[in-house]
Amino acid sequence: MNESQRKDIQIISKVLLANLYAKKTKDISNKCTKLYDEALLLVKQTNNIGLQIWVESEIGFYFYKFYKYDDASDYFFNVSRLLIDIPNENIVDPISVLKYNAYFFTSINEKKISNLYLKRALTLTPKTQNDYAAMLNAIGCNYFSLKEYELANQYFNETILYAKKNSDSLRLAKGFGDLAQIYLLNKDFVNAERLLLDDIQISRNVKNPKNVMFAQIRLGNLYLEEKKYNQAKEVFNSALSYISTQDKLKKCELDVNKALLSIAISEKNNVQELTLLRKIEILRPIVDTIDGAELLKKISWKSKNEIANWKFESEKIKLEKASFMKTTFIIISVLLLCLLILFVFIYKRRFKLQQVNYENSILSAQLKQLKIEKALIEANDSLKSIKSYLIEKNNKIVQLESEIQELAVTSKTDVSKEKIELDKLISSHLMTDENWLMFKNSFIKEEPQLYNYIKTNFSDLSESNLRIVLLHKIGLKNQEIANLLGITIHGVKKAKQRLRLKYGESIEELV
Repeated sequence: MNESQRKDIQIISKVLLANLYAKKTKDISNKCTKLYDEALLLVKQTNNIGLQIWVESEIGFYFYKFYKYDDASDYFFNVSRLLIDIPNENIVDPISVLKYNAYFFTSINEKKISNLYLKRALTLTPKTQNDYAAMLNAIGCNYFSLKEYELANQYFNETILYAKKNSDSLRLAKGFGDLAQIYLLNKDFVNAERLLLDDIQISRNVKNPKNVMFAQIRLGNLYLEEKKYNQAKEVFNSALSYISTQDKLKKCELDVNKALLSIAISEKNNVQELTLLRKIEILRPIVDTIDGAELLKKISWKSKNEIANWKFESEKIKLEKASFMKTTFIIISVLLLCLLILFVFIYKRRFKLQQVNYENSILSAQLKQLKIEKALIEANDSLKSIKSYLIEKNNKIVQLESEIQELAVTSKTDVSKEKIELDKLISSHLMTDENWLMFKNSFIKEEPQLYNYIKTNFSDLSESNLRIVLLHKIGLKNQEIANLLGITIHGVKKAKQRLRLKYGESIEELV
């Protein structure tokens, strides 16, 4: 284990120990804060951004859990900057990091940012985990707050679907309760009531009184809208029985008393009205203190300012990148233009040289052709000499065909003249009637018995087939025969095959 790894383990250990202490306390403790500060100091020395993101998210969530939103905001704002350019795989515990940041931004009413983190976390979360349905539900709630009801409806239904698949009763209950809000907006009171009653029943079964309370408040508001005042008062009072035991639910208590006040006014119950007004007046300052409404507004403004700065910095970086890219493009364009000019110059020069080389090649080939013909005239007319002559002609044909192929690659009209000349040279090297007659006479002279055998036994053999047979007998290969006769190798093979079919075994030795 190297020094860097040891330091990372030390940092993680301090954070986990602080988290453990935090679970045993009801408020901020010096012991926890000290451990978090030590971990943060160490991680900033490592240049490990993925680990720093995790550390600051854990610290931010620590303050967030104890409603210290102002303290939490500094950490979450910094994490948000760092999260922009880092891939998920480089973050320590990315799902928790993204969830914690999402929860914080939801709290300060930055629902769009919250959804960005939730959706990012969703891609990392197995669909079989309860967290999957929980995040779907949180996304739906954010969309509902943003009044994007179609999207909210979609995510609430997905929450219910995956809660059922994973047997997650609590998430199923919350999905029912949230979906009821969509039905309530559409004045579908029947389905809204059904879903809320299911929410209450399931929440009771899983022993979650807090969720029962939230569902009861929603149901009470439904009855209030329907003007079913007695039913509304019943569920509101039931909710209050739980609220009264929780100091952190004063905002809910205030909302319920406001709803009961509206019922009292509608029923012209003056005594109840005055009682509720006094309660509301007492609760308002308490709620402002506990829930930190003004503080949240301040943090929300701070968040918007931070986001504006991020956008400004991002645009600045984009402009700098754009300017750099523009300059780079100009330089590259100039270089490419210079290279193009150089290429054209070199190509033209090379093409001229190529033309000269082709012309020289043709002249050379023509001279060699004359030498070959002269050598044949000067040589005796032996079969050996003629065979050597034919082989040399074949080699020349192969060379000329290679040169023609090279010409074809250039695909330039300027070399068409050279190609015509090369084609003429190839034709000149083919076996002419004169060449054939000379070869045939030499063969008869040196191989009279074989020639007589061929003429006697295969009297109907055509002159073209006879050429193939005799050239084969002097040891020329199929390709060499094809070159000399100006036909394809397939044509030679086919001719031999036809002879075997026609004459059978008797001609096997000849072809």
